Amino acid sequence: LVGSEMCIRDRDRLDAEGAFLRDRALAARAAQDARDAAAEETARRRGDLAARMAVLDGAGATADPGSAEVRGAVVAAAQVGGPAVAGAARVALEGGTADDLRGFVRVSYPEAVAADNATRVRNLWATDPDDAVRAAADRMADAGPDEVAEFLATTVPELRLPGLRARAWALREGAGPAVTRAADDALRTNTAPALSLI
Repeated sequence: LVGSEMCIRDRDRLDAEGAFLRDRALAARAAQDARDAAAEETARRRGDLAARMAVLDGAGATADPGSAEVRGAVVAAAQVGGPAVAGAARVALEGGTADDLRGFVRVSYPEAVAADNATRVRNLWATDPDDAVRAAADRMADAGPDEVAEFLATTVPELRLPGLRARAWALREGAGPAVTRAADDALRTNTAPALSLI
């Protein structure tokens, strides 16, 4: 009787520990999903901002710098831009004149995007765990803004693909059916964004 009571207590304790660990894992997954969703939303809003700024810059002198569209784009830049873009947008908004807003659209925004991209490259060089990415970032130190933008948009994801594929295969090998399906889908898609989600 004593032995069976100990077995029951041990089973209850193990069940409680298992439930606790499951709850922790679910909470961690929910937190990661929220971070991923926020990052996707920020990336989408930054893409929308870049498109708006390109249209406004292309309009050149015909765009009314005092218009709600221009002011809205500058406000959006202050909200979702990188540190340099947001800072330049705040300066333009504090000035508030048509010349300040026009200057942001035509000059400050492209310069701030280049500064934010250069910072991202320096951070990759200093902190990225992938040796190939760090070496490529080192070679970008003296590159122009267009080369840096292309590097960040195209080269970095391509450099990360082999490591992401290896990680997906490793996860697939010892995983349950849901993870195996997710890994298979990501491997079929074979893109850096899809592979980085698993």
